[in-house]
Amino acid sequence: PHPFYIFGGSIGSRLFSEIDCFDAIELCHFHFGLFNPNRRAKRVAARFGKSMIATSDAHRLHAFGGHYTSMPMPPALTLESVFAGLRSGPLRLTSPACSFTDFVSAIYFVFLTHPFRVRRKLAEA
Repeated sequence: PHPFYIFGGSIGSRLFSEIDCFDAIELCHFHFGLFNPNRRAKRVAARFGKSMIATSDAHRLHAFGGHYTSMPMPPALTLESVFAGLRSGPLRLTSPACSFTDFVSAIYFVFLTHPFRVRRKLAEA
């Protein structure tokens, strides 16, 4: 999970009581300048010996493919070997800060567009 994303939908401090359920901690794709919820996530990952991973977290199509984790290909490509590689590394994370336009667009989506969609769907139900 990206546990400390402040706009909701994250596990938050519940991560501490359920830390053994996770192989890695996800970087939040939404960071810009001083706003970076990943700082705390990195400290928690280091404290508990968890890897950090970057993912596109593509709730919106334009965000797909910009954030990802690279690792050496295991000798045998199996689910177990991929998870072992994610747990032990080495990993290369690509997670660029969002642009100012993306930052404003995401704020607009989170606080205006998405809540209105939810209300409309609830009213239609």
